[in-house]
Amino acid sequence: MMTAILFCGLTTVLTSCGSDDDNGKDSGTTLTKVRVVYTVTTDQSVIDAFKVNVYNTFEDGNTNPEAMSNTTWTKTVEIPASKFPVNVEFYTVIKPLVDGATSSNLSYSLKREIELVCIYSDGTTGVATKKAENQGIKTVEDGTSLAEFAKDTNNDQTHWSFTVSKDGTIN
Repeated sequence: MMTAILFCGLTTVLTSCGSDDDNGKDSGTTLTKVRVVYTVTTDQSVIDAFKVNVYNTFEDGNTNPEAMSNTTWTKTVEIPASKFPVNVEFYTVIKPLVDGATSSNLSYSLKREIELVCIYSDGTTGVATKKAENQGIKTVEDGTSLAEFAKDTNNDQTHWSFTVSKDGTIN
């Protein structure tokens, strides 16, 4: 009987846009927005077996799901400083496409990446950024309930939430 293999790597670089002095900005430059780039990549077998919803924060500051229909999903949003403080969220939720479905030689791989970059009134970006990425790889035993697999996978994933404050600090 094949055992499930789980590998999750998580890399997070935590910095902030910081003050003008931290980024070498002159005192006349102000933070105008934060650019957020979200990326999710997976295998076709995952798209064929699951509905993958990507939850991400939009330009209006709200977090909503978007369905992933290809093996690579990328979205770039620019959140204006008028929305700060804003909570930027990023996570995925999977659900089997067919109720009662079971695994048949399913290899599951899902990689998520997020990058936040501050943009200033002179058009330059902050020296500091915030990046995070992780990848989950699993081999699913034949006959495993996809609903149970999805439940376990959703519970085990990283739910990223970063707050961008009015001064550009990202926590």
